[in-house]
Amino acid sequence: MSRVPLSVLDLSPFGTGQTPADGLRASIDLARTAERLGYRRYWVAEHHFNPGVAGAAPHVLLAAVAAATRDIRIGTAATIIGNYSPAQVAEAAGVVAQLHPGRFDLGIGRSGSRSAAQTPPPATAQDRIVDGLLLPAARPFAGFDSERFVVQARLLGRSEADGERFADDVADILSFFDGTYAPPENLPIHVTPAEGADVTVWIHGSTAGPSARLAGERGLPFGANYHVAPGFVLDAIAEYRAAFRPGLIPEPYVVVSVDAVVAETDAAARRLAAGYGRWVHSIRAGQGAVPFPSPDEAAADPLTDEELAVVRDRLDTQFAGSPETVVQRLETLQRVTGADELLVTTVTHDAADRVRSYELLAEAWGTVADDRAPQTASAPDWTIRLVRTEEYERAGEVTAQAYLSSYGELSEQYVASLRDVAGRVRSGDVWVAATDAGEILGTVWVSRPNRPLADVARPGETDFRQLAVAPSARGRGIGEALTRHVIDLARERGSHRVVMNSGPEMVGAHALYAKLGFERLPEREGVKEVEPGRFIELLSFGYDLAPEPAPAPARHRSWTLETVAWDDPRASALREEMDAEVSPRYADRLAAAAAELGDEAGQTFVVRPDSIVATVLVVDETGDAVGHAALRDLAHDGTRDLEVKRVFVKPRARGIGASRALLAELERIAQDRGVNRLILQTGDRQHDAVALYERIGYRPIPIFEPYRAFTFSQCFEKELVPAS
Repeated sequence: MSRVPLSVLDLSPFGTGQTPADGLRASIDLARTAERLGYRRYWVAEHHFNPGVAGAAPHVLLAAVAAATRDIRIGTAATIIGNYSPAQVAEAAGVVAQLHPGRFDLGIGRSGSRSAAQTPPPATAQDRIVDGLLLPAARPFAGFDSERFVVQARLLGRSEADGERFADDVADILSFFDGTYAPPENLPIHVTPAEGADVTVWIHGSTAGPSARLAGERGLPFGANYHVAPGFVLDAIAEYRAAFRPGLIPEPYVVVSVDAVVAETDAAARRLAAGYGRWVHSIRAGQGAVPFPSPDEAAADPLTDEELAVVRDRLDTQFAGSPETVVQRLETLQRVTGADELLVTTVTHDAADRVRSYELLAEAWGTVADDRAPQTASAPDWTIRLVRTEEYERAGEVTAQAYLSSYGELSEQYVASLRDVAGRVRSGDVWVAATDAGEILGTVWVSRPNRPLADVARPGETDFRQLAVAPSARGRGIGEALTRHVIDLARERGSHRVVMNSGPEMVGAHALYAKLGFERLPEREGVKEVEPGRFIELLSFGYDLAPEPAPAPARHRSWTLETVAWDDPRASALREEMDAEVSPRYADRLAAAAAELGDEAGQTFVVRPDSIVATVLVVDETGDAVGHAALRDLAHDGTRDLEVKRVFVKPRARGIGASRALLAELERIAQDRGVNRLILQTGDRQHDAVALYERIGYRPIPIFEPYRAFTFSQCFEKELVPAS
């Protein structure tokens, strides 16, 4: 199973009774372990004046990490720009990058001013759960030591204007690396050794603010901090994606950070993480991270209710548990945020427990070990195909349960509509992701050519709805695969755009669409009545496949009908195209029938040319034959009728009258021959055809010979008035 890459964020922490040297040596050892286990990156954080964190000089530490490893990417997450001049940042990164080319990620974070440091982050109103992911309310920093923050800001050389200069500082750093820097004094300046260094610049942010916007506007990768400000992570990512313009990278790329501790059991992991609350509280109280308490120390000094209130959001979003528990929560985080990569930070009292945590996680997640060979996605154990009649109930239940698990309370009427696959297939195609054993893992409802499911779609567009993945199957790429399948269908039929609409709370799906390249269509959004008396706000998204064609001049569509020989090359070509489209829908049933009925099965659907009384083509204004149908002289239960056979219209001509014109011509021919009725047979997976037949006056009748042995057949009749 293919998952997004995992990376390591290291703070160089150390526990009670240990020294900063112990923490730094543990970082070097952890970097080697991360490379051996197949983690993609090893990033270090920048923290100053913390009694229990040794990572105060990240660029110096990275030089040692780079020398101790071979090819794992290294970097900062993040270099706090207000603590240095832009030139110093570029020079420090350039030194390491020149010695270890192709490996350096420079993550940049925006620093606050002195006055901002005196005001802790505001508390938000309440916890939210979005598609299974907790977004906790931010807690006020009770006991916040603002005076200490002001002193620290002075010692680091920060000024009131640091935050306002952030965009300019980033621009300077980028120009130092690419050699385009031009100072106001118009003097030639070359920042050696930054110039020409192979460095990837990232921007990190915790909220939907200047950092996220700047990363998007500059076309840079973005680091979103779920482990620092979990309640704001979706807002930050949405801001980044909305602002993104191709720059140093062609499309958005997001890494999301998270705190995690993994042990053999949930209980063991919780014990290792027991000191986390005291450790976070020390940060939020302003004293800086203390040496991490041992499990026994944490048990002897529990947090008070007042202290717990300060750190509850961080405790609730730390993923502490067995490998299975943590993997499940990481999959949820990735699905909801649409992260391209996850950045895991682990803090324990003993360095050995921290290494073991990363080992257990790598094994459970499936990272690439030792040789650093690129990870290749294994073949999925499921395929995407049209839903089968006997699967309607199961497919509907998967859709309903997926929506209920993700979006909470839904009206009974809406849940009933999710379960009604039999109703949906009459107006569109329902595709499923299913295993060979028949287990349905996901569903999606797709419009048919020129027949939109909702008014969000316009001519030439393909729309889809009710994309759903079974809760037990999430994290396996099924939602993305189904969406890509819709895009492929639209491309095959010549659509210029794929569109869909969705409620604003479905942020997990929105993250997936943004990752695949969908863009918001605000002009199509608004409040709509989805049920009698129930109005909701709908968002709209579009994926462009080709430029939108110029509107054709308004005119009546006319078709030419030609009666030709059965073996006319154009007729034969259309029948071959029909077989290629339709036969796969029934391959499983025909194979089973062949085994049970023998030669009789192979002869049932054979059409003898001498039984055909007319073959009709529908031709468009360019002279292209876009549709085919035939009339067969059929002996039916002791009577003689004309049977409609091999009705097929090319996808681009569907929904614009070609099928109706074709069938009307067959009826005219039958009337001229004095026939009182037409009969036809079709399969139960030909939903579009059945809907058309019923609209133009055909009604179901019992299955007649020779189709009686095939339970998936359906038969219809239409009474005619013979021509006078």
